[in-house]
Amino acid sequence: MSLISDKLGKLNSNSLQAFVFPAKKGSPCLAKFDGGLYRAQLESQDKNGKCLVFFVDYGNTSEVNTDEVKKMPDDLLGFPN
Repeated sequence: MSLISDKLGKLNSNSLQAFVFPAKKGSPCLAKFDGGLYRAQLESQDKNGKCLVFFVDYGNTSEVNTDEVKKMPDDLLGFPN
C-alpha cells in the first residue's frame, strides 16, 4: 500500500475537484480522516451536510462533512483494495 500512500501524500486538497452530491452509494471518492485524505466509497448522505464513507484501504467507516469529500483522481481508481 505504500505506492497508494505516496500518491495520497502528494495530493493538494485545494487543487482537487469537489465531489458532486447527490451521488450513488459505492461511488469512489477521497475523504478526510485525521488530517489526511484517503480512498473511500460513499455509503450514505444526509441533507445536513454529512455523509458516511467507507475507507477502502482500511475497512472502517466514518461520518464526514460533505466539504471534506473530494473527487478521486483517475490514477487512484485502478489500485486493488
